[in-house]
Amino acid sequence: MSFFSITPNMLSFSAYDRYHLIVLTVIFIAFLLTIIFRKKLKNWKSEKIFKMSITSIAILAEVSYKVWASLAGEGVLRTIFSLDLCSISLWMAWILMFTNNKKLFSVLYFFSFGALSALLFPDIVEFGPDHYRFYQFFIVHGYIMWSVVYYIAVYGYKIKFYDYIRSVIILIPGGIFVFIIDLIFKVNFMFLRAKPPTSSPIDLLGPWPTYIFGLVIVVIVIFFIAYLPWIFINSPNKKN
Repeated sequence: MSFFSITPNMLSFSAYDRYHLIVLTVIFIAFLLTIIFRKKLKNWKSEKIFKMSITSIAILAEVSYKVWASLAGEGVLRTIFSLDLCSISLWMAWILMFTNNKKLFSVLYFFSFGALSALLFPDIVEFGPDHYRFYQFFIVHGYIMWSVVYYIAVYGYKIKFYDYIRSVIILIPGGIFVFIIDLIFKVNFMFLRAKPPTSSPIDLLGPWPTYIFGLVIVVIVIFFIAYLPWIFINSPNKKN
């Protein structure tokens, strides 16, 4: 047994066991602290160093995973050139931290709900807290969500209705492109060729390929639900 072994160790993982609940609590506390101390963070002279330090941890976690997964025999395409929604969101979060690009943020905001889904329904087989993969998974996906929370709370970035439309327009053709890549290279980016190996809401959408159409509808609806709070936030009649 090894912390970096290619198979799970003694402590197994299952959704919403005590390990899962603990890590979700830690991530939630990180979000909450970011919101509470948003003004101090914004005015902190070391704010850029702080956010880039967190980003460096996420980069290290992802790069180390690429190495680990390659050694585990998952293949170069599946690891280095991943086109999963969370992998795309991770790259977007990194670029956002360096550029503060508002248009990029507006798309990442919606795409990051893929990371939220991953946090709630982890696809990490049975790797528990005695294994590297457990920590890597939650660090990376937690970072994606945290970056969105950070730019809303600290930088005051907002979402408009056309951001919702643009994100849908980008996602659907992008999904078609990824599906073609899946078919050509026999991979399963975005779970378009097969369902996740662990239980998830996708199981409710029927067999392949039927669930793909249901998945598109669900994503569009989730994106819209994610936009709804901004109707109130952006209201000109709302008090500061």
